[in-house]
Order: sequence, then structure tokens, then C-alpha cells
Amino acid sequence: MIDAAKKARVEQFMQAWSHRLRFAIEGPEGRFSTPWAVWGHKDTVYIASRKLGGSMKVSLHPEGGYRYAFTKQYHPKIEGRSSKLEKRDIVVWDKPDMSDKITAMVACVYFPTDFLRSAAPPSSPKRKYLILHVPKSGWTARVGFFLSYQPIEILAPALKLIGLLCGHWELSDGSSISMVASDMSFDPSVLPSGQNGAFTPLNKSGVMDPANYDANLTAVMCNDPGPGEYLQMVEVGGVRIKPRERSE
Repeated sequence: MIDAAKKARVEQFMQAWSHRLRFAIEGPEGRFSTPWAVWGHKDTVYIASRKLGGSMKVSLHPEGGYRYAFTKQYHPKIEGRSSKLEKRDIVVWDKPDMSDKITAMVACVYFPTDFLRSAAPPSSPKRKYLILHVPKSGWTARVGFFLSYQPIEILAPALKLIGLLCGHWELSDGSSISMVASDMSFDPSVLPSGQNGAFTPLNKSGVMDPANYDANLTAVMCNDPGPGEYLQMVEVGGVRIKPRERSE
């Protein structure tokens, strides 16, 4: 089971992290995920790997739908982009129908323990990280983000049946987004196989120098949610990028 050291400590930090929550997953043998952050700003909840936060992030807007997109600052820097990258949006999906639900998951990130490759995050007194432990090989942490219109008194017991309630952000339309961590055996079928492939940290020009291709990159992959589905992202370390051969 996911253990955030002590439940009381998590609840104490929730208030301090109501603006920006930083977290990472620790797996077997001291291997970690990359550091991630969740924060609220101007009535929107954002989710991003801190390695990719300056280039792409998830935005959960109370109005206007949900999106995983390149940032406004980064998108213009992408050089030689294909037609698929002409728009900032990587994935756009709809809010679920909540008429008969207490809560519904709208996005999640999987962290399979066998693919963790990073060192511990750079924690400091001013930048503390919530470390979620999943010591079993063959398992995955799932960090889910749940929409609700219910008061926290009703919502919290329902979320605690799913996993560890780590963070909660209330929005002006009466909705809220809650972050809940759980663990489970890893099902490789959650690895996306569609058009949204691997994304790796790129340089300021939006490209990667072939000299940096190796077998230890960390990729963030995502699905393309259909009607009634939610965004699923998977962080996988140990990825090797093969340069595309150009035809003459």
C-alpha cells in the first residue's frame, strides 16, 4: 500500500500545499520518479512534471474543458514542427456528467515501479516534497485527480475509499479537484499506443540533440480520451530515442 510516511503528516502538509503541492514516487531500491507539481492559479488547477513544466502541462479549467498542452511561452520556440504541433493543445477532453456522481476521475498519472530511473527530488526547507512509497516491483502508483461538486465533508470519506487524499483545490463554480494516490499491480495495457507518443525534455528550441539520445530518458505518454473517458498519463524511465531516418 502507498505510504506517505504518516497520515497525520500528509493532512498537516495539505494546508501548506494548498497553493503548490510537490510530489514524487519512491519505488524499490531507492529509485524515484521525476518530481511533479500540482498548483492552483486563477481558478485553474495545473499538473506538470517539473522537468516538463516549462514546456507542457495539464490544465483543469472549471469552464472551457480540460487540456494537456504546450505552454504559451514554449510553443513558439518549437522548430521544424509537424502539422500535428501547429496548435498548442496535445489533448483536449470534456468534463464528465456529474448529475448522478459524488466524484469522478478526470485525469491520472501512472508511475510503474519497474520504470523508475530518477534520483530523489531536490527537497529543501522551502521546497518540500510529498514522497509516496510503492516498494513492490511490478506495481504502479496511480495519482488521480477527481472532480466533485460535493462539500468536503461528504467527499473526503468517498475519496479515502479510493486511496490517500493528498490535496484539495476548491474552484469558484462550486467544484473542486482532489488529488488521491493509490497503488495497484501494473497492467501494461495502460501504456498508450495511439498517436500521442513519448514526450521527453527538449531544449529551448524545441528539439533534442541526437548526442543526448540514450537508454535512460524519461518519457511521459498519454492517451487520447474519447467521450466519457479521462486523461491517462504514464511516466516511463529507461526510454531510448531512435533518430528518424530521412529519405533522400
